[in-house]
Amino acid sequence: MSLLNLLSATQPAIPLNATAIRVLDSPPAFYSNLLDIIRRAKRRIFLSSLYIGASEHQLLASLDSALRQNTRLHLHLTLDYNRSTRPGTDSPVLALLPLLRAYGPRVHLSLFRSPKLGGPMTTVVPPRFNEGWGTWHAKVYGADDQVIISGANLNRSYFTDRQDRYLHFKAQPKLADYCCSFLQLISSFSYNVFSSPGIDAPIIQWPDPSVQPWKIQSKVHHALSQFQASRLTPSLPTSDTVLFPVIQGGQFNIREEERTLEIIFNHLASQRGPTTPAMTWTSGYFGLYKPYQDMILKSPAACEVIAASPKVLAYTLPFPMSF
Repeated sequence: MSLLNLLSATQPAIPLNATAIRVLDSPPAFYSNLLDIIRRAKRRIFLSSLYIGASEHQLLASLDSALRQNTRLHLHLTLDYNRSTRPGTDSPVLALLPLLRAYGPRVHLSLFRSPKLGGPMTTVVPPRFNEGWGTWHAKVYGADDQVIISGANLNRSYFTDRQDRYLHFKAQPKLADYCCSFLQLISSFSYNVFSSPGIDAPIIQWPDPSVQPWKIQSKVHHALSQFQASRLTPSLPTSDTVLFPVIQGGQFNIREEERTLEIIFNHLASQRGPTTPAMTWTSGYFGLYKPYQDMILKSPAACEVIAASPKVLAYTLPFPMSF
């Protein structure tokens, strides 16, 4: 069985046209394309990031302009709870309050909070340190049928001089639908943010009274498993490129990345031929998981590793980060 058939048996397969995929090569190119897809949006804008910088006035103004010019447009924002609610006048959630006030039901702001830190501990662990228990890190930026998948946050340094990875998918409705639906599913397990007349602060509410925010593990596992299973296809799509979305969430016992890599390595080990198969690994933070180390060392494939320079990661965290 081919590798594509093996992967499509466990993962959704999204057909793409290679000519519609563009690798952006710089932070300014990323920012320019991001603003462009926002300005062109007619139906939906969906942005997922760790946070939106409170000083990103141009980005916020572009969102405001798009919503003002098109009354059918909806904005979906999925951000990290702890990072976006840091105290102070520059708190990211405060910067989004004008959009909530102006466009109400057309702005859907969701803040995901890791259930690893729950109960009384949420009041004991101070801001910034609470981010050490896990943060929402998916970087997906889309509008209508365009998607940019990146590792960059929505913050000035990522728009000017902090290099990251950026893939721009143009006119890809299936991929855009998948990404937007995934983020909407995550929003059902996230805090919802609203505004209220006469109240200066945002109103943050947990949407599901049947479960406490730090006890959502089984519900999330079931929802994500069903989400992926419902998108499996009986046959491979005919296209020159196929994208297999993989969800990895260890705290929810969702381990698709591990399963997928095992499938790939087992397939490579079974191949016999005159040429040696090759694989390239790349990540912004390359702290290799021990089972992955074992797969690489035992594999007959030639493995190339591309990782970020230490200079790229030269920033200070308020808590230890181990790799």
